[in-house]
Amino acid sequence: MLENIFDVAIPNLAAFPEISIDFLNRVPASHQGKLKLADLRGRLGKGAELRELILGDYLILYAVRKDVLYLLAIKHHLQLSCDFRGHWVP
Repeated sequence: MLENIFDVAIPNLAAFPEISIDFLNRVPASHQGKLKLADLRGRLGKGAELRELILGDYLILYAVRKDVLYLLAIKHHLQLSCDFRGHWVP
């Protein structure tokens, strides 16, 4: 997986940062989802994009602001969340 990310994903994202899906174009089905998406837009600030790339079994979430690309998360599609304490600890 790391080889694929370093050899394929990062060079492609550096050359073509818009090859993926615009995460902020999603349409939430709930009021709470709409509020969270609005909060996320506000946190990113003007001129920033939040994008999602699917690479094999992995989802790569990244932000683009001006000419800088920030890798935010890389998750296997079966992974529920990075918040293990919230999901697995009672």
